[in-house]
Amino acid sequence: MQSIVDSWGKFNNIDNALILGCAGCSFPRFLSLHYPECKTTGIEISKEFIDIAKKHFLLDEIAGQFELIHADAFDFIENNPQSELRDLIYVDIFDSNKLIDEVFSEQFINSLSLCTSENSIVIFNLLGKPESELISFAEKIGSSYDGKYIWSQQNSTPLGVLVLVKTTSPENLQKFEKDSEKSNIILKKIENK
Repeated sequence: MQSIVDSWGKFNNIDNALILGCAGCSFPRFLSLHYPECKTTGIEISKEFIDIAKKHFLLDEIAGQFELIHADAFDFIENNPQSELRDLIYVDIFDSNKLIDEVFSEQFINSLSLCTSENSIVIFNLLGKPESELISFAEKIGSSYDGKYIWSQQNSTPLGVLVLVKTTSPENLQKFEKDSEKSNIILKKIENK
């Protein structure tokens, strides 16, 4: 995920990020340390995970850049004011190692789109989903995104990652695709049906 963000960040600003499902907060830590200008908000429903993260994983050096909120991610997205648009949203919502079905709902996808800036990236951790399901899910997502990708390994095995991109610059989209390829990130582009 970090490599995808770095490929995107070379050509686009990442000033405001939202992490849905934080657990140990490793991804928010990465953002705060590698993109110090980025204001990152994390949403986590488990009070137990929040307590563990605060005690063992959150560093004082990122305190001013990262806010961890105890809330339901779906409620937060539904009620998010559009005045606070995000340049990056990372969706990592699991319950006991099982994806929550609401992640795949049209309402959730539409709400995510309303929360993103003109030049933004949404990354879904869909670990464990077969490629056919990832493609089917991506194809159903409307045309509010300029690029939809599944991240695969070099042997074409899907990693269970879906990437959605909005951009006002087709040139930056091409740069992102090329830089990802140079970084050995194989993004399989998914077209609308």
